[in-house]
Amino acid sequence: MNVDTLANAMMRAIWVEDENLADRDTLLRTADRAGYDGLTLLEGAAGAARLEYVSNTSRALEAGVFGSPFYVFKGERFWGQDRLDMLEERLIRTKGAPLGRRPQA
Repeated sequence: MNVDTLANAMMRAIWVEDENLADRDTLLRTADRAGYDGLTLLEGAAGAARLEYVSNTSRALEAGVFGSPFYVFKGERFWGQDRLDMLEERLIRTKGAPLGRRPQA
């Protein structure tokens, strides 16, 4: 299974097509369109996978995460796709190397 294909389909459904993946039928349709058996995936999301999801959600809430995408780097929070450039700047400055470009002045 190529997880990238499914992840891209889900992100596209949310951010481009304004779909609600919390809706079971929408989630199944999105997985099916990406070439997966949505029902089999949904069934596989029970048990240990569900427990891990609940654990990760609890950890995120404890860390102050409130949306997606959300990144925490050295205690600094970056929320939203429009903040990725700010995160990149922070990474470049911390690394002390250009990483393909120089920090903005």
